[in-house]
Amino acid sequence: MVEPPKVPLEPLNENDLPTEEEVRRLFEFADADLDPINVAQRFRSRRTEEYRQGEANPYRGFGDMLRVYHATGARTYELCEVAVGDFQRRARQLILGKHKTVGRQKKPKPRQIALNEEAYSILERLCHGRESREAIYWRYKTDMPWDPKAVERRFMKVRRVAKVRESITPYSFRHLFISELLQAGIDVYRVAKMAGNSVEVIETTYGHLRSQDFQDAVKALEAFRTKGTL
Repeated sequence: MVEPPKVPLEPLNENDLPTEEEVRRLFEFADADLDPINVAQRFRSRRTEEYRQGEANPYRGFGDMLRVYHATGARTYELCEVAVGDFQRRARQLILGKHKTVGRQKKPKPRQIALNEEAYSILERLCHGRESREAIYWRYKTDMPWDPKAVERRFMKVRRVAKVRESITPYSFRHLFISELLQAGIDVYRVAKMAGNSVEVIETTYGHLRSQDFQDAVKALEAFRTKGTL
């Protein structure tokens, strides 16, 4: 399955990215039990103290998925399809044989997704003792793996209770990941490889958010000018 692009190939606006506070609130409510509760034959929203906890909560683990999404910039369908065997502990990576560009490659290469400490710890915990073919992320309410549409529906509910802007979607985590790599000064070729995109897509959609290398160039120019040789 190939996830369609969420935006056309045009520059991404900085306002389209979630803020630190929005990310924090999404994480805070990601596992919240948001199913209505039946009280005296009438359904109403659950109060916080009525949330089912632990294994009784059918939405447990959604927060783990969002945190890995945020940490890796993986596509939604990639996380939905990733299996236990795709987690490479020694390499500290997810290695995906099926990905967006594999069909266009003469010699198909797996997609490598690097993991930071948080993502590695989450995946190590989720994969421990499980079969290699099992999906990592499980939707306990239906006893099936997560799929992109279910992720979208769940995200909308979490977004509403977290009071996050409606323009923020699961794909916004990918936008944020790519944008922040560029802002951190990582060269566009490496960012494209990490994101599983072409350099053209990265430059067109996110290139204008790349600030560090331009700022360094301006500082270098100012330093040159202060010498009085220009």
